[in-house]
Amino acid sequence: MKAKNSAIIKSILCLLKAYKTEMGLPETDLRQSTLKSLTYLISQTIRHYVLPKSHYHLSQAAYERWEELSDEDIMQKHFQDHVFCDKLEGTSRQYPLFVGASKKGILTEITEEGFSFRQMFHEDHIVPVSMIFEQMILMDKMDAEKVSALLNKMHICTILKEENNRIGRTRDRCLDYRKTINKVYTPAGITLVL
Repeated sequence: MKAKNSAIIKSILCLLKAYKTEMGLPETDLRQSTLKSLTYLISQTIRHYVLPKSHYHLSQAAYERWEELSDEDIMQKHFQDHVFCDKLEGTSRQYPLFVGASKKGILTEITEEGFSFRQMFHEDHIVPVSMIFEQMILMDKMDAEKVSALLNKMHICTILKEENNRIGRTRDRCLDYRKTINKVYTPAGITLVL
């Protein structure tokens, strides 16, 4: 994990340098396209940073749903991972499954064969990647220590897709994950077990 994070930080520093260099160039369509590409690359690189275990959270509703379906560890499942529903052996239950960014789930009969993790669950960046990126751009002197400190402000919470639809994207969020939980999650009726 340490070696991976070190490589990620080095990559981010290199991309940030390119971004800041591009920012200093005259305004052109090509410059805007390059900045957009660099923003995308930096954001995707940020997402690969491995956080300490204490930075991963779980909503009560997601925990309860998972407990109905699987004996596996929900914290080891991500995005496109397949969820086998071993607790449904020989039976089935209906749950809403979501396709892409759809706000409306389709009630689906779930069997032990399971589904893709992202169809029912969402890994929400409590502190959005866009905020981390914005803070990086504002740094006067870029170094590994400062980038690492910013990356370690990230916290991620596994929630149900239905919960994700209630909280919105970045409104009322900040770099302090506890404040974001109080301002965004609590008013939406989302409680955390981790």
